[in-house]
Amino acid sequence: MEVKAHALVHERSSAVYINEVFRFNDHLRLELGGRYDYFTFDVEDLIPGDSMHKNYSGSNYQSLFNPKFNLVYSPLSNLQLFFNAGRGFHSNDARSVVQQPAEHRLPRAPGAEAGVLLNAAKRCVLSAAAWIMDISNELVYVGDAGTTEDKGSSRRLGLDLSARVQLRSWLFADADLNLSKNRFTEGLYGKEAGTDYFIPLAPRLTSSGGLTMRFDWGFEGSLRYRYLADRPANETNTVIAKGYNVVDLSLAYKTGHVKLGMAIENLLNVEWNEAQFDTESRLKGERQAVSELHYTPGTPFFAKATIGYIF
Repeated sequence: MEVKAHALVHERSSAVYINEVFRFNDHLRLELGGRYDYFTFDVEDLIPGDSMHKNYSGSNYQSLFNPKFNLVYSPLSNLQLFFNAGRGFHSNDARSVVQQPAEHRLPRAPGAEAGVLLNAAKRCVLSAAAWIMDISNELVYVGDAGTTEDKGSSRRLGLDLSARVQLRSWLFADADLNLSKNRFTEGLYGKEAGTDYFIPLAPRLTSSGGLTMRFDWGFEGSLRYRYLADRPANETNTVIAKGYNVVDLSLAYKTGHVKLGMAIENLLNVEWNEAQFDTESRLKGERQAVSELHYTPGTPFFAKATIGYIF
């Protein structure tokens, strides 16, 4: 089997953060902050460079100062309205960084969100937030080369919904729902790209949640789901990464210093794809390579038992 990526990477980071909180009264709070990050990258490509492989060896550094802003207004004791804004950065591929020795700024990721947090009752917490984030340098994985490729800037718009409820003294329920629209843009803060604007593998809809039981006499358990909807696998949305809904079960009992447990992954034994990529491949007898979905199958029904001793 041909090895397409094999490199020794040393990455180091350090940061300094400052923060100041202004409390105008019992209902209004303002937080201002800033963070400076500094990264160094050293890459030793262990595959000899030739006409079939680009050598990625090199070293470089990147840094960035990011301001932070957080405003919280609480008109009622059980209600919070908030607005956050600031700038961060996304982690980079060290191999790409060292190929641009003159670029010393981390990829910027400015964003903002506005939302509400409500304690609807002593046993119920609800929250909702709308957000936007731009990225100056979107990296897309290239399966054939085993590396990443800079596809330019992007924008994400989203809505997050969350609920936490205590149904009984021993029974808890929670659920999270996340919606997002993801597009490549014509430069940072620019408009949506005219063509090929889908961000490969960027989630459109995700959700997770479940039920949790806890009893004073030592028994606990949970039944949880994780859902990911279909999403584009390439920029043109002609190949689709398949979504899934997986349910897991866990049970445990503690008596004295001993804890017995059982965990079942994929309780319903559904077929699902874990890692997925749109990659060209060519089978025997095919005249040309075909761009199609390549994937790693997700874990089927799997059960394990555990026993532990607590000191």
